[in-house]
Amino acid sequence: MSKLLFTGIAVAIIGSTSAMAADLPTKAPVYKAAPMTDPGFFGSLTGGYLFQSNREYFISPNLGGEAGGFGPGWTGRGTVGYRWANNWDVAVGIEGANFKEGTSVLSYTGNTAVHAPKGNYYAVDGEVGYTFRSSTNFRLFAGPRYVRWAMSDADGQAVPFTFDQHNSGWGPRGGFEWSGPLGWNNTGWFLDGSVSYIFGKLTASAGGAGAGAPDVSLTKNYAQWDLKGGLDWQVAPKSKLAIGYQVDSWNGALAAIEYNGFGLVQASGSAKTFTHGPFLRYSYNY
Repeated sequence: MSKLLFTGIAVAIIGSTSAMAADLPTKAPVYKAAPMTDPGFFGSLTGGYLFQSNREYFISPNLGGEAGGFGPGWTGRGTVGYRWANNWDVAVGIEGANFKEGTSVLSYTGNTAVHAPKGNYYAVDGEVGYTFRSSTNFRLFAGPRYVRWAMSDADGQAVPFTFDQHNSGWGPRGGFEWSGPLGWNNTGWFLDGSVSYIFGKLTASAGGAGAGAPDVSLTKNYAQWDLKGGLDWQVAPKSKLAIGYQVDSWNGALAAIEYNGFGLVQASGSAKTFTHGPFLRYSYNY
C-alpha cells in the first residue's frame, strides 16, 4: 500500500512539472558574438565617407602660391579569403577612393587664377595571414600591394593651364586585425591597421595653356599607413554588421608642386594626403 501511494505521488509530481514547463514561454535563439572564426571562406565589404583632406598641393610656391587639397569623397574595400583549420589563410583585397574638387585657392598673389584639385586611387592587395585564437582573434598578415594614384587640376582661366599626374607601383604591406566580444549579446569590437611601402613611378603632364610643355617622369617611392576601429553586431551565424572610423595617410604618393608659374611642369616635393571618416562594413566569418 505504501509503495502504491509513493508511486502515485511521484507520477503526479512528474506530470505537473511537465505541464508547467509546457506552459512556460520559449525564447527565440540569440546569436552571440562569438570571438572564434571557423575554417572556410571569409570576406567583407566596406563603404565609407572621407572628409576634405589637408591642403598639400602648392600650386606655385615661388610666386607666393597657396596650398590646395582634395575635397570630400567616398571610399570602399572588398576582401575575400580562405582559412584552413590550422589558422593559416590567404586573401585578396581591392580598395579605392574618389575625391571631389577641393576648395578653390589662388595660384599666387595678385593672380585671378584659382585651383581646385581632385583625385582618386585604387589598390590591390594579396595577403597571407595567421590567426592567434584566445578570448579574442588576433590576425597578422603580410603580402604585396599594387597602387595607382591620380590627381588633376585646372586654374579656371579662359585658357586654363591643366595639370595631371599619376603614380603607380608595387611594394610590401603588413598589418593586423584584432577583434573580440563585448559584455552584451551580439556585440563586439575590432581594431585593424596596416603599413605599406610602395616603389612607384610618377608621371606629370600639362595641357591647355601649358600644352607643349615637356612631361616629367621620375621615381617616387612613398609610405602609407591606415587604422580602423569600431563596433560590430552579429546579425546571423557568422554574419556581422559594423560601424567604425578610419584614418589613412599617404606620404608622398604625388608631387606637391605642380608648376613654376610660367607654364612649365615642375612636379616636385611630396604631397602628404591625410584622410579620415566613418564607414560601414558587412563581414562573413571574419
